[in-house]
Amino acid sequence: MRRAPLALTALGMLVLNTSSDGAVHYSVNGGTAQAFTGSIGVSTDTTRVNVWADSASENIGAIEITGYTNVSFALILGTASGLPTNPTTSLTPACTHFAGVTAINATTLASMRFVGAMSGDLTGDLNVGQVYRLQVGDDLLADVKAHSTDNQHSDDGLAIRQIVVLGEMLADVIAAATGNCGIEKVSAVDGITDGSIVALYGVIREIESAGPISIESPGSISGGNGVWKITAIDGEEVPQDITADIIANAGSGGSIREIFCGNLAGSVTADSIEATSGLLGTTGIVVVGDLDAKVDIVVDADRGISATGRIDSVRVRRDLHASIVAEGALNNVQVDG
Repeated sequence: MRRAPLALTALGMLVLNTSSDGAVHYSVNGGTAQAFTGSIGVSTDTTRVNVWADSASENIGAIEITGYTNVSFALILGTASGLPTNPTTSLTPACTHFAGVTAINATTLASMRFVGAMSGDLTGDLNVGQVYRLQVGDDLLADVKAHSTDNQHSDDGLAIRQIVVLGEMLADVIAAATGNCGIEKVSAVDGITDGSIVALYGVIREIESAGPISIESPGSISGGNGVWKITAIDGEEVPQDITADIIANAGSGGSIREIFCGNLAGSVTADSIEATSGLLGTTGIVVVGDLDAKVDIVVDADRGISATGRIDSVRVRRDLHASIVAEGALNNVQVDG
């Protein structure tokens, strides 16, 4: 993937991997505040770690978690006493830029649940067990990887609950652990460029972008057990283009339920276009423009495909239970059932 600059000032590039002296503090289990110097120790008695900047205009440098625990604990940017009740709850930024987090021990890493917001960029990799809510006020410039195993945090097997990027997403988002560890929702205001969105063994439930989605191969949108919904439409309700390889059956098999966008290029591969809640026969892939992506449905298409322009290539390897409609040219459609 292409890396964007971490941060730019009038004097040139500023690499944000440390915090200003005395500007950032942390506490463990709500205890005494201590000056943050880069590493924080945890144990099996740890339930939460808070890290905060004395002023929201400060940056928080890279956090390294040391010690061992196999007990779920929260890493919170800010001074909250726990995770919000709902991961959709908007957060108050705890800093300007944030340089990410990791843990030395793999079990400790998988036990960590992250929640936090910054008004600026994510500038360093975020490696945790579960992303409960990550709220980036500007651009996502570094990779996000969640390592929790199936239902480790009792959240319906979701390794990533909510990622909200108010700028542009320029890096990878990956649910990496084994088991049915999926992604609930990733959204970006200014579009998604280059970085992949991957649930190696689980479902990607929703991707929402108000700008174009452009992911060059070998990057992809890939779900081991499905990619349910992708929408690309701006605040004026203007459809935005998608160029990406969308793979819904990268693991044991999975479906697509809905894609809505402007022009669609790249490829779409799934076991089925799935109909839920009585939607059998309705349109599942809606393209306002040309569908140049190669669409390959391995089993059945229970919902249809439409484009206001041309449709280049669609294959349904078993049964088609809905319509394929192009207002422009319909070039290559094959139904094997």
